[in-house]
Amino acid sequence: CKVCDFCGEGSGPQGTLMYGCTICDTDACARCYGVSQSPSISSQSSVSSQSSQGARKFAVGAKVVIKGLNSASGAPLNGKTAKVISHAGGDGKYTVQLIGDGNRTYKLKEACLMEPPAQKFANGATVTIRGLNSAAGAPLNGKMATVISYGESDRKYAMQLLGESRTVKVREDCLMVPSQRHPNGTLVRVHGITGRPALNGRLGTICSFNAATGRYEVDCVPDIHAGVSAERVAILPSKFEVLPSAEELD
Repeated sequence: CKVCDFCGEGSGPQGTLMYGCTICDTDACARCYGVSQSPSISSQSSVSSQSSQGARKFAVGAKVVIKGLNSASGAPLNGKTAKVISHAGGDGKYTVQLIGDGNRTYKLKEACLMEPPAQKFANGATVTIRGLNSAAGAPLNGKMATVISYGESDRKYAMQLLGESRTVKVREDCLMVPSQRHPNGTLVRVHGITGRPALNGRLGTICSFNAATGRYEVDCVPDIHAGVSAERVAILPSKFEVLPSAEELD
């Protein structure tokens, strides 16, 4: 026999018909269910349904990065940054709005969202550009730049090239913290200089590394001091002996 959870009236083989809620396991007699308690059942069902979903990982207003979409229409969204607008009903999905890119909204599963990675390079930081392969980007490899801002929608850094008024936008994986790649005293051969072509082919030793310009200070043979970018020096064996220029013979 069941007992009404609201009035306490029991039901036997010939007693009051009971209505059971399969969601919250609440039983109500016909009188309570039909008159005054049906809202309570609905309310309890809603609470139980919400609690069964567990706590939401991403709060409304949180920024997220979209991932793991495999459909033809969804795959282009992977890697884009969005903001949680609402928890989309009882299906466990989130309504998210893209940041930039038309501010479009989508309903996505929690498994297809992740917290955005922290900004690696702070505004004002000096970085070195590397790994660009396009015709327009390759000449920038080895150049230094100052970070101006970070774009959450495309996850690129806007930067101003050192010594130039030009600004560029580059992905994080194409940037690195500048460092002295080769120790002072390293033997090098200069190559690829267009402004001072007479330096090409000359041997020299690294004196220092200028982090502000991204250049090596090199003492060349004979008695020439020059600032040379990292991609314009070729490292020679440490035991390579620098000899004076050979006499030309007829």
